[in-house]
Amino acid sequence: MSTAISPLQRDGTTASASGTEVENGETFLVFRLDNAEYAMSVQCVREIITSVQPSPVPGAPDYIRGVVNLRGRILPLVDLRKRFGLPKPDEVLRECWIIMVIDEEDDPVEVGISVDSVCEVIRIPEETIDAAPVFNEDPSRLVFRGIAKTAEGVKLLLDADALVEQLRRDVQIRCTLNDSNAPTVDAIVETG
Repeated sequence: MSTAISPLQRDGTTASASGTEVENGETFLVFRLDNAEYAMSVQCVREIITSVQPSPVPGAPDYIRGVVNLRGRILPLVDLRKRFGLPKPDEVLRECWIIMVIDEEDDPVEVGISVDSVCEVIRIPEETIDAAPVFNEDPSRLVFRGIAKTAEGVKLLLDADALVEQLRRDVQIRCTLNDSNAPTVDAIVETG
């Protein structure tokens, strides 16, 4: 597996080692979590950070690590290991956070997700993407848009919009079930 990050050009295309542009497909940021590789569209990636100390939010879903003030913007931080039901790592890993931005009718939502490491930026041709498997009958729990077959193996493609929508639903359900001390949806998912 390559750990070098391909150069991302201003137009969203990537350049190959020879400097020629790769045109077929969509550009994805590849990251590792546990022993698997995932990818998400670079269109929703704002930045990657490594040093944050989240403030816990009592009453939030257990996969919400807390919120952080990132240059004046309050962002919820999602622990993808907990969200995906993965075990804690055997060794302490240096946390890496991908800050995503989702445009919702000109009202962007920013959310940070924890990953073990960021690997590369690649272009994945549409014809190499299969439908995401359905392991849970509840469609509101689906956060994958497909599985990509690459020369290095398969990559689960994260649907950032679906993840944020599920976060909103989980927080709304918790607000409804808990007392008035539970956080509101807007307290967890702050709009930019």
